[in-house]
Amino acid sequence: MLLIETLLPEFDHEIAMTKRVFERIPNEALPWKPHQKSMSLGVLATHISTIPHWATLTFTQSEFNIPINEKTSTATSQAELLVKLDQHSKEARTQLVGKSDAELMAPWSLKYNRQITFTMPKASFLRKFVFSHLIHHRGQLSVYLRLKEVSIPPIYGASADEKI
Repeated sequence: MLLIETLLPEFDHEIAMTKRVFERIPNEALPWKPHQKSMSLGVLATHISTIPHWATLTFTQSEFNIPINEKTSTATSQAELLVKLDQHSKEARTQLVGKSDAELMAPWSLKYNRQITFTMPKASFLRKFVFSHLIHHRGQLSVYLRLKEVSIPPIYGASADEKI
């Protein structure tokens, strides 16, 4: 079995679960922050919606230099978040399909200010900085939603609000 045959179902599952959570986001909650040092719910959700794009970067470039002081626009509605997530995840999936083990094990580097932060196999980057990063921030988003009294959908099993 090829490595990508194990990674694609995981990718599809995490995107579907993220979409479920996004569908619960009330537009009026987007500017809300649980703490002054926290990102707003809208900034957090926008960040989550772009994480699949890192998979696209991983397979279209051998490295990526994070721009200093890069400003990104924040989504202004739940609908926009869902569109961004869908767009980025479809582009990423297109890049992932059919990748050989050799392509997945090729090195990939992340740079900041043109200095290499790290280099690792593309499969490792995909697992750690796409899948795990998405899961981490989705969990954070579910806490934000809970604090806003929004019911949380089942993700890996029943939630306190819904059975499977």
